[in-house]
Amino acid sequence: MTTLVECPFCHSSHDPQQTAGYCDQCGRRLPQSAAYTKQQKKQRVLRESDEPAGPRSKYPTVEALWTAAVLRLILGGGFLVLGPAVLRQVPSYFLPAVLGVTLLGAILFASAALLAYRAGFSAALSALSVFIITWAIILISFPVAWPLAAVDLILLWWLGRTVWLARMQ
Repeated sequence: MTTLVECPFCHSSHDPQQTAGYCDQCGRRLPQSAAYTKQQKKQRVLRESDEPAGPRSKYPTVEALWTAAVLRLILGGGFLVLGPAVLRQVPSYFLPAVLGVTLLGAILFASAALLAYRAGFSAALSALSVFIITWAIILISFPVAWPLAAVDLILLWWLGRTVWLARMQ
């Protein structure tokens, strides 16, 4: 079933789907109406020649290491709040230990971010190496730190991603 639409200018009847929405007599565009236009969803297909959605960063490794510093602060602060709920018995040194690990980790990643302006891969790899070595020492010295180490798996994944990103540059 086709719907005929009358042109408001020359008063001739047309099927808008066959005429692509234009009048055959006068050539003017027929009025927009949901009753006769076919609703189509436009899909954007990305091709290799298309531009990315936004400009690429000039320093992705630096930004990833700054993100690691912020992530260290967020994870440490979250553990500081939720740690007493997870631990059966909260040690007397819980507050200074968590604050120390959090702040020193943030300082480590921030200094690695500053170093990454000149040597991105070396800075990312050194940040990951120091992070792993430090956690190995902390876990051997203080076995009650395992819950914080479990939370830091997120940070370990992020640093691994940062090293991969720096290697790809």
